[in-house]
Amino acid sequence: MNCYRLRFSDFFTPERTFATMMRNLHTKNMKLSSQDLALVQQLYLMQVDMHQLIKSDLSIQEKREAKQRAREFSKLLKKADWQYMGGEDVLESLRETEEAVVQKLAK
Repeated sequence: MNCYRLRFSDFFTPERTFATMMRNLHTKNMKLSSQDLALVQQLYLMQVDMHQLIKSDLSIQEKREAKQRAREFSKLLKKADWQYMGGEDVLESLRETEEAVVQKLAK
């Protein structure tokens, strides 16, 4: 009976991880497009803006403008693919930001 001592690196080398990632990209027919990446970048920039809205006191006019920006943020969030964001946890963070802004504007 042959016993082999297996190491973590035997299974997860940088080359193997990269090769697996590339294979998954091709099997899912997923292509990195500049539009999708730009959409995610826009979401990140808007998230910073949304956090500033949450922390500040808004006048009636500012609330109207903030509601428009929040709607735009929600639309972009629905269009965005979480795989371009780095994971589902990032998507969840953006959704939490969206909920916090909606609660702030409802007051």
